[in-house]
Amino acid sequence: MLGDDIGAVIVNVGRYETRVGEAGEDTPKSVIPSFIGVSTSVQSTQDNSSGMDVENRQMSYSTHDGLDVYKEGMSVVSPFSNDRVDWDLYFKLVSRSFENLKIDPSVHPLMFTEHSYAPAQFRRELTQQVFERYKPPGFFLAKEATLSCYSSGRATSLVVDSGAHATIVCAVHDGYVLSKSIHYSKVAGDYLSESIVQLLAQRNKAIAPHYSFTKKKVSNGKWQVTPNKIVRNESFHNFHVRKTVNEIKMLCKIPDRLDYTGPKQDFELPDGSIIALDSEILYSPDYMFKTAGEENSAVQQMVTQCIGSCDVDIKKDLCGGVIVVGGNTLFPGFEDKLQRSINVPSMYKLKVIASADSADRRFSSWIGGSILGSLGSMHAMWISKAEYDEIGAAIVDKKCP
Repeated sequence: MLGDDIGAVIVNVGRYETRVGEAGEDTPKSVIPSFIGVSTSVQSTQDNSSGMDVENRQMSYSTHDGLDVYKEGMSVVSPFSNDRVDWDLYFKLVSRSFENLKIDPSVHPLMFTEHSYAPAQFRRELTQQVFERYKPPGFFLAKEATLSCYSSGRATSLVVDSGAHATIVCAVHDGYVLSKSIHYSKVAGDYLSESIVQLLAQRNKAIAPHYSFTKKKVSNGKWQVTPNKIVRNESFHNFHVRKTVNEIKMLCKIPDRLDYTGPKQDFELPDGSIIALDSEILYSPDYMFKTAGEENSAVQQMVTQCIGSCDVDIKKDLCGGVIVVGGNTLFPGFEDKLQRSINVPSMYKLKVIASADSADRRFSSWIGGSILGSLGSMHAMWISKAEYDEIGAAIVDKKCP
């Protein structure tokens, strides 16, 4: 049995950030990038039997603050590659987060989150990995769309979640994600970042990250920039380029008119050079409202398709509760354009719901998990260690639908 005095820990590992904290808190207390620095060192030792030198390769790993310092040979990688997960890297992020908070996972029930279209194999592998690595007294796996509903105080809603890797639209009814309603597009944060890099390249502008140069103040208040003589690692370089692109994205917005022309805005790059951001870059988030190939529908089209795929008796509630969450929904003008762009039958009243608090949208699924994990009714929902030992990872399909 789970003790009532032991609080649950909520773990939300996203493509961009890993968020961890205790249930009942307003926001996660540990937020780190979902990237790992991997370094390989080679040491030569002498084999006693043959007298020959033998090379031993040793791997070392760095997270969040360790990614800011350049190390020759260090690659920056993600646990996620297409639809596969490197569990060792995945749990290095989780374990580092536990260390940050001084949490012993073997004494706390652990609630992990999953995206709405996660395959059964992922769910079972995650369940097995958690129990085998941490041996917690309880485990629960919750869908992020459901948790976003809970964070908004609703059990039935249409959720638009646009994060780093994907924009996902789905319907949640009485706390359950309707699988037939799920629509997915890769026009999201990573897509927008890559688009901005390409737009800058077309203008012969390249971003030199902080690690790649030395900046020294000279006479007349000017700065002298000298490139560092280092061996460039593409993954490390791209990771730091994206950090600057994220600063550029903070100036971007959704246009409020069809005419995209507008004043340019100056932006200072890390090396001190100034570039003029034109309207095509500043309005790049509008790509989310455009179709990008056969598999990437515009966000308003996905909302319309989602509503159309659901039973008529819940369409009114879905139209009246379109919740927008995720970092990309924070672009100014997003919710207003979504409200204007969605076509629904006149019998339904459309209402797009967007929290004014950026943390509520950025951490919505974690916050929903914090709410769920602190409820008394959650006590009967945990998968216990005994249940896992008896049935195995397949228990997650029954207790965490």
